[in-house]
Amino acid sequence: MLTILVHRIPKFTQTVFTFETKFSNWINGSLIGILSLSDENSSLASCESVQFNIVPGSNYLPVAIDGTTGILKVIESDYETMKNNHTITFQVTVRNANTSLNISDDATVNIFNW
Repeated sequence: MLTILVHRIPKFTQTVFTFETKFSNWINGSLIGILSLSDENSSLASCESVQFNIVPGSNYLPVAIDGTTGILKVIESDYETMKNNHTITFQVTVRNANTSLNISDDATVNIFNW
């Protein structure tokens, strides 16, 4: 019997994710949105065996990404720090966590203050 291991290729459903929120209503831990994935084997990939990251080098970010689910949450709700910002933009990456191969995809996240 021959067993072939197939590594899922994580792929974001979009190259740019856009979320609208009111910064003055932010509370630590509040949900901002979810970065969804697709792959060649299904219409929507499960998030098992992938790792989400915010690309290093991003300026101060009041948000965090759950490394296994792709959920974006507020980690800094200080409105005085945020009130002069109208947009937060940063890069994210997702990669297959179960392989040493560098299989990944990148996207941009925009969070607009309304």
